Amino acid sequence: MKILLCLLALTTQLFGQSHSGVVITVHGFLQNERSVYDLQRALCCVGLKTYNFHYSSTTGTIRSHGEDLARFTQCVANQNPGEEINFVTHSLGALLLRVASNDPCFPQEAKIGRAVLFAPPSRGSEIGRKYLQFSRLYRCLGFELCHELSTYDVCDVMELGPYPECMKILIIAGCRGSNFFADKVNDGVIALDETRIEHPFYFETFYVTHYRILHYPPALELTRRFILNEFSDEECD
Repeated sequence: MKILLCLLALTTQLFGQSHSGVVITVHGFLQNERSVYDLQRALCCVGLKTYNFHYSSTTGTIRSHGEDLARFTQCVANQNPGEEINFVTHSLGALLLRVASNDPCFPQEAKIGRAVLFAPPSRGSEIGRKYLQFSRLYRCLGFELCHELSTYDVCDVMELGPYPECMKILIIAGCRGSNFFADKVNDGVIALDETRIEHPFYFETFYVTHYRILHYPPALELTRRFILNEFSDEECD
């Protein structure tokens, strides 16, 4: 597995040659590397070197994918000695980062980097739990990760481990969801208050949906500036 992850890191598509930093992107549930292309293009335009961590979100578990992310990050660190490693995650990707950052092979260069979390289900998802009756079916069909997402609450997420103490985090959330499934402000999948974490963080919202937020230019611009440390505390709540 370690050799395979190193090969993935070596062969992953890089956007831009010269760079002023390294970023690992992690897509969300039922997504793939194509879902973060706009994000990678936005980052490469300012000289950032990007790697996409690809995984199958319909197989495996949150912990197994998180452990793979830790090994992938170590491979990226080996290729970029002395460079801080930053992360941009969407939805489920934030939970994988939690697991990875508590793995013994997660490199120090990544613990001191920055992370932008798009719509992280940091307290689970009330909307997802409304489909709890399907959780046994998911498990019977071998979709353990689907089962986890339909049952996890804040305690389950906390058990995945904390983010690194020195990591600076920006949470970007959407608020253009319907109140049909959740009686609170949401993006169609995750409620606004479910994105908040126990770690110190910056916070910004945009009037977009859960999947649209990854392609929304103002959100991408804010991501670029945060990763490049061209960001003032007054810009976000």
